[in-house]
Amino acid sequence: MERRPYFVFGDLLANAAVGALAGSFGPWLLDPALNMAVRMAAGMLIGMAIALLVALLIFAPLFGAMEIIVPCMLTGMLSGMVSGMRLTSGVTAACQGAAIGVACIAAIYIANYWLVSKRRRGD
Repeated sequence: MERRPYFVFGDLLANAAVGALAGSFGPWLLDPALNMAVRMAAGMLIGMAIALLVALLIFAPLFGAMEIIVPCMLTGMLSGMVSGMRLTSGVTAACQGAAIGVACIAAIYIANYWLVSKRRRGD
């Protein structure tokens, strides 16, 4: 993964934006009368669709496709699932989605650091 500030900031910005969009669109498109499991699955699909469109059209040309699309898809999926289950709306859902996006990219960077350092030690 990249360590240059431009790309690290791009990863963070892309994931926060995708999380906020997926978090705010999930409850807007889902009916509260549906079962929670159905809302969760539908929110996951909505979040992944939003993540794919936003990552491909806006962020991939700026920061690289592979570095952006995989974390953004994870962020969109998780944000859509959480917002679909909780059905919060407005700014709250967008803030929750952005927080999920930041948490996802942080987890990915930590996992990458752990795997690379383990490989360098020869474990």
